[in-house]
Amino acid sequence: MSFRRISKTDVCMLALAISILVLAACAKPGVTVSPPTIEVKVGETEIVTATVKSGKYPKEGVKVEFASEDESVATVDPASTETNADGKAQATVTGMAEGSTKVTATAEDKSDSADVTVSDGGLRITTASPLPPATQGQPYSHALQATNGQPPLSWSGTPPASLTLDSGSGEISGTPNANGDFSFDVTVTDNASPQQSDTKSFGLTINEVPPQLTITTDSPLPEATEGQPYSQTLQATDGQPPLSWSGTPAASLTLDSGTGEISGTPNANGDFTFDVTVTDNASPQQSDTKSFGLTINEVPRQLTITTASPLPEATEGQAYSQTLQATGGQPPLSWSGTPPASLTLDSGTGEISGTPNANGDFPPFAVTVTDEANESDTKNFQLHVEPVPRQIVFFGISADITNWHLSIDGVNQASTNPQNLGVGPGDVITWRAESNAFHGVVFADRVTTEAILDFDQNVGQPLNDDPNFDGFGAGAFGTNGFSGPIILARATVRPGAAPNDPAIDFLCKVHGGNGVNMRGRLTIQSAAATTAK
Repeated sequence: MSFRRISKTDVCMLALAISILVLAACAKPGVTVSPPTIEVKVGETEIVTATVKSGKYPKEGVKVEFASEDESVATVDPASTETNADGKAQATVTGMAEGSTKVTATAEDKSDSADVTVSDGGLRITTASPLPPATQGQPYSHALQATNGQPPLSWSGTPPASLTLDSGSGEISGTPNANGDFSFDVTVTDNASPQQSDTKSFGLTINEVPPQLTITTDSPLPEATEGQPYSQTLQATDGQPPLSWSGTPAASLTLDSGTGEISGTPNANGDFTFDVTVTDNASPQQSDTKSFGLTINEVPRQLTITTASPLPEATEGQAYSQTLQATGGQPPLSWSGTPPASLTLDSGTGEISGTPNANGDFPPFAVTVTDEANESDTKNFQLHVEPVPRQIVFFGISADITNWHLSIDGVNQASTNPQNLGVGPGDVITWRAESNAFHGVVFADRVTTEAILDFDQNVGQPLNDDPNFDGFGAGAFGTNGFSGPIILARATVRPGAAPNDPAIDFLCKVHGGNGVNMRGRLTIQSAAATTAK
């Protein structure tokens, strides 16, 4: 293998090549705009391209700024962008009016420009697509626009969903009968010779019919109380959020426009009415207005039990009812307490009721009433329960005894037959007969137990002047030819007699001289007397 000796010339040429490469790599970028001349019609567009290189190498990621010297003639968009991997950045030039201008591209202190000439493009539809959206079932109107051309202009096309295009004005109008995304073509023709025309495709979105916005909160509102915090949030259905509420509630209450909450502390009381309106964010907007009633109660008075003590008397064994009363406080009220003698207190109504199972003057018992705000009042009550009255009933006396008398504790009672009289424990009952129409044996027999009565053992004796005469002997007594009053029965009502003791039957027999038995029956019953003693 042979080697050639490197000469000084070879060394110099290598150094020169390296220098050129270094200079190329370190060179600042250059900007070139193409095409250098742009012709565009009014309303039309052309693309302008700026190429950025460092030497002969494209530069990626370099910021390029585009600008038009006269935007009334032509505009350029975007105003700023970056180069791609090929070192290129593009923008759109739009003709605005006849005339000339320059579009310049600048990158890192380097720039280049293109001459732009804008000429009359003839008849052209200038309305942008898509058109503003419509709503099914709601009126719609939008007028199309065109520039240049010889008037009058004539429009043609078939919009969707039963909308119509006015051939003279270019107005699209009507009430859409369907919803969805639609596309349709419109052509405009002028009156020049030869005629000019332009056709453009339009997009149109027709939205669904929105549900009707409706305030759903019931009226009247829940009651408020003067001087106490209040809050009630109104509700609405449908409509496009966000919703907006407006209105002026009563008594210094306020309405939150965003949430629909009525809140605050009322400074007055009474019955009030006010209107509230809710509006949605739809296009077109929907709204609903509703009138609300609101009762604001007075500041509650101090809770106080007003029923007087002692309570009305009760009677042992008889149904009793007395409803306690209170004023003030915040309802509902709750009652508590333990009345005597098996009576009960209704916690909701305050009624004391039941059938007493004992009698007497009972120690005071406490009753407490509590309201919704946990305020309470307590009062002691006294109650007297009367003992059970008795009833005495006489059944048919023989007609041969011309008259008879009943006395209770020595006091004569009416001579009716049968007779109902009130008797009680300790009462002395005497039954006597007076007659001049019989002779013979007179006697009386006890024929039942003595559960209620203590019988006098001396019965069937002639009466003397002493009204308390007890007679003598026991069981039966008889005489011949007797004419005059005779005690048929005497008994004392036992102190311990109770309401449910059994009835007593007492049979009296008077045997006249003619052999006729005359009968009477005495019954003491443990039921309430129909006539008080």
